[in-house]
Amino acid sequence: MDVDMDLGINFVEEIEKNVGSCDALIAVIGSRWLMSSDEEGRRRLDNPGDFVRLEIGTALKRGIRVIPVLVDGASMPPSGQLPEDLKPLALRNALNVSHERFRADAERLIGGVGRALESARVEQQRKREEQERLAAEERKREEKERLQAERREAEKNARLEAERRQREEQNRLETEQRQREEKEQLEHVPQSQLPSPVAPLTPTAQPEADKPSAETPKVVNPAPPKAAESEHDKLPPPSSGGIGRESPSKQLIAFLAIAAVLVVAGLIYLATRPSKSPPLQPAPIAAVTPSPPAIATPTVEEKVPITVQPTAQPTSPVIISPDGQLNLYIIEREGFYGFSDKSAKPVIAPRYGAVKPFSEGLAPVYQAGSWGFIDSEGKMQIEPDFWDADNFSDGLAAVHKGGWGYIDRTGKVVIRGYLQARRFSEGVAPVKGPSGWLFIDKTGRPIDGLSGFEDATSFGDGLAAVQVGGKWQFTTHEAQKKFELEFTTVSPFSEGLAAVQEAKDGKYGFIDASGTYLIQSEFEDAKPFAEGLAAVRLNKRWGYISKSGEMRIPNRYPFFADAFMGGLALVSNPVDGSELYINRAGKPQFFKSSKPAPMERGTAGYAMCSLQLSSAPPRADVYLIPTYLWDQGSQDEPPPSKLKPLELKDYLKEHFEFLRGQTDLETRIIEQNYVALFLRGEKMQRRLLDIRIGNNSASVSFEDR
Repeated sequence: MDVDMDLGINFVEEIEKNVGSCDALIAVIGSRWLMSSDEEGRRRLDNPGDFVRLEIGTALKRGIRVIPVLVDGASMPPSGQLPEDLKPLALRNALNVSHERFRADAERLIGGVGRALESARVEQQRKREEQERLAAEERKREEKERLQAERREAEKNARLEAERRQREEQNRLETEQRQREEKEQLEHVPQSQLPSPVAPLTPTAQPEADKPSAETPKVVNPAPPKAAESEHDKLPPPSSGGIGRESPSKQLIAFLAIAAVLVVAGLIYLATRPSKSPPLQPAPIAAVTPSPPAIATPTVEEKVPITVQPTAQPTSPVIISPDGQLNLYIIEREGFYGFSDKSAKPVIAPRYGAVKPFSEGLAPVYQAGSWGFIDSEGKMQIEPDFWDADNFSDGLAAVHKGGWGYIDRTGKVVIRGYLQARRFSEGVAPVKGPSGWLFIDKTGRPIDGLSGFEDATSFGDGLAAVQVGGKWQFTTHEAQKKFELEFTTVSPFSEGLAAVQEAKDGKYGFIDASGTYLIQSEFEDAKPFAEGLAAVRLNKRWGYISKSGEMRIPNRYPFFADAFMGGLALVSNPVDGSELYINRAGKPQFFKSSKPAPMERGTAGYAMCSLQLSSAPPRADVYLIPTYLWDQGSQDEPPPSKLKPLELKDYLKEHFEFLRGQTDLETRIIEQNYVALFLRGEKMQRRLLDIRIGNNSASVSFEDR
């Protein structure tokens, strides 16, 4: 990168400062980049002060997106041949730019840089939001700690107050206990030791008149005669004591009264005596005979079990193919993208910044700076929340947000933490970790033996392509190498075949699962089979072949040809390079965009300019047919140059209905020689256009034929 510096500035610090302010750095790597030497013959990358090494090393160290761009047939340098600070460069996904695919490669690079800048912007926004979130969490944490401290202080005070009250209660109970014990001790003292305010129980002094005396004779009434008493029946003589002088019935009553008093006092003591157990201890729970087991009554939440019902599929006029794929096609209008059906009728209006095809009923869409997923009615099923998103496959979709992972159809992240992630297929998916590529299952568990690769593709037909030592090979689910053949470029297996390239800058062919070539290597480029056809590039133009290798749709498309989906494929218009849908017979169906996408002059080796047909007959429809198409027919029909006028008109309506132009409009051209057909009513004029493109203009000469 060029950096303007004032005199005396430390250029190393200035480079690090400027690189550190970038969001993305493009490292252009040529065929001699790795071995480029200085004036003394030393390899430049071995010099720590080399500017290129400083720039790339600084970007890698600071985590800046580094995009390796390989030109002039260069390959990605292996890690072992790079200095220590540049070794992470070998793990970056590179873009090969060639003259033949320059437009597509440039658009891919522009898109990658755009996504990098968008990711950087989102990352900066995320960091700001993260800082704000952390600051808010810190404030919340401090507030929580303050409240907790206040609560702990209040709890401490309440505990101290409770302990104080408990001590007071303890003291009160202990005082009452002592008083009861003292009372009990007093009640158990013998009566003879108790000081009594009552006089001793002695005989009451009788009046002198009542005492017998010798002087006073006792008057005795005569009694009836009775039997003489025996000595045994006589009462003993009374003692000289006072009580003995009382009658026996009085002694018994006094004894019973004293006993009753003692019994009542004892009962009162037992009833009022406190428990000897420590204060405030709960009383022991008495044993209870178990009752019959009760049947638990469900709570409100238990009474209404939550059952996930499958979402009803919306009624839609969209046709679904036998494999369950929605036949919806991407369209663009005024820079916004949506979907149409096969008749070009918009089903989902163009309102998104970018979209990807439908898969398993959902399509990724880019809205408000993030990717989400919509259904076939255009309803947002998974809200935009991701930096990038891939299609659903096997019920999961790879998404990027601070790292790659996978979500389920509810939008829940179920697997996370990878540098890159590709689609699930046959129950496993290739992901890139710190130590290279590996395969995981749908629970995120790594597959034994399928790890440590330099690159990897998804499984197809039981095989996956993995890169080891710079070469591609095919492996099974059991981590067994399927056959010995190795390749420089491969595509995943699809419909039993895989496109492969054995040598760099060599031709592409197709092999089966045993490694046998079923279609020989003769193509400049090739893509996987879909719906029985594969796009191949031959003589700098794309067409479609069958599994027998037969060219079913002639190679007439200059820039690209995509895989068929639901009977249609997107190709580049052979007249002006615009994106056009064709059917399996190669017949144009409708344009993806209302106008051709902008392209730089000279993209992909083609000369391009805009042509205004001002010298054409007034009010005539104009058909521009590249001369190579004019003289080249399909396999089952003759070339247009051999058709009669009426047949030619039918041919134009069938094949070039969407390629017509008006004389007062500009038409972009990508070739130097065209056949111009001017139709006005039943009349037809035919001319040859010879275009000479200069730096800023184009001259056109008409030659009547």
